[in-house]
Amino acid sequence: MTQIRNPEDCVRCGKCLTHCPTYRFFLREDFSPRGRNVLLSQGLAGEGLSYCLLCGRCERVCPLRVSFPKGYLQSLVTGKEQNSFLPALKDLLFWKDFSQKSPAFFLDEGGFSSKEGDFYLFLSCGLKHLYPKALVNFSALLKKEGLKVHVPQANCCGILYLSLKDFGRLKEFAQNNLLAFSEEKPILTFCATCLWMFRKVYPLISEDFRSLAERTYFVLDFLVSHFKVKVEIEGFGKVLFHKPCHLVGEGLVNIDLTLSNLGLNNKIKDFCCGSGKADLWLKGFQREYRRAWLRELSSIDVLATACTGCFYNFSTLLKPPPLVKHWLEVINLKQHG
Repeated sequence: MTQIRNPEDCVRCGKCLTHCPTYRFFLREDFSPRGRNVLLSQGLAGEGLSYCLLCGRCERVCPLRVSFPKGYLQSLVTGKEQNSFLPALKDLLFWKDFSQKSPAFFLDEGGFSSKEGDFYLFLSCGLKHLYPKALVNFSALLKKEGLKVHVPQANCCGILYLSLKDFGRLKEFAQNNLLAFSEEKPILTFCATCLWMFRKVYPLISEDFRSLAERTYFVLDFLVSHFKVKVEIEGFGKVLFHKPCHLVGEGLVNIDLTLSNLGLNNKIKDFCCGSGKADLWLKGFQREYRRAWLRELSSIDVLATACTGCFYNFSTLLKPPPLVKHWLEVINLKQHG
C-alpha cells in the first residue's frame, strides 16, 4: 500500500478539487484541500481549516496520497488548545446523557453480557438513542446463531470533543475505551464515525491504540466476513443506501460486495451529509449544505445510512419522505443455508 504523505508534500495539482465537498460548495481556494495543505504546512490560520469535513475524499484521489485530514488531526490531537465554553455547551446538547453508557436495559435479551462474549459490541450514542431497531434486528440474529456479545461499560467514541477541540476529554474517553475493550477480540460498531474514531483518530493519540484499531469492524462487514450471513431487503419501498464518508476507504470490501449482490448498484450513493461537526452546526453550515444533497433524494421512500452524524443530519434537516433509517433497520439478516 502506498504510504500516506503529509500536507507539506502537496504539489497543488488540483485533482482533489472536484471531490472536496466544501470546495464544491464555496468555490474558495482556502476551502480546498490544496489550500488547506498550504495553510497547515506553513502554520497559518484560516477559516477553511475548521470547515474541513475530514471525509478523506482528497486523500483517496491524490496521486501522491497526501492526506490533509491526517495532518490536521495529528496537529489537533497533539495540541493543547482547549475551549472554556465546553461544559455549558455539553449540558445544552445533553451530552451528559449520551456519554453515560449503561447497557443494562439491553442485557435481558439473553445474547448480551456485561462481562463476557464471543466479541464486543460498542454501544454508541446512535445505537442507543437514534436507531435502536437496528440492535433488535441484530439481537434476533444472535439468538439464531447462539452467540453472546460482550457489552462493557464504555464511553462514546468522543467525536464531539474532537470537533470542539477539547483534547483532554477526548484522550480520557479514548483511554477509557482502551481499558473497556482490553481483551483481544473483535469490536463491532454500528456507526461509521465510531469506526473512524477507533481506526483513524485514536492511533494518532498513541501507538497503544493500534491493536484496538485493528480489531474494530463495522457490524455488517463483520457478520458477512466472519459468519457468512446473507441479507435481504425488508419491504420499505424505494430505499436509497447512503454510504457515509467514514465507511469509504476503510477496506470494507464485504459491504460493497454484499450490496452489489443484492442488485443495489444504482441505489448506493456516497454524497456527504455535511458533517456532524458541532462547530459547523453552530455556524449553520449543515442547513446551507443540505441543498447539495437534496437532489439525490427525489422519489425516495427511505434513506438508509450507517452513521450517527449522518442520521442526525438527515433526520433534522429533512421532512419525510424519505424516512431516515439505519442500514440494519431495512436489511434482514439471515443464516446461509
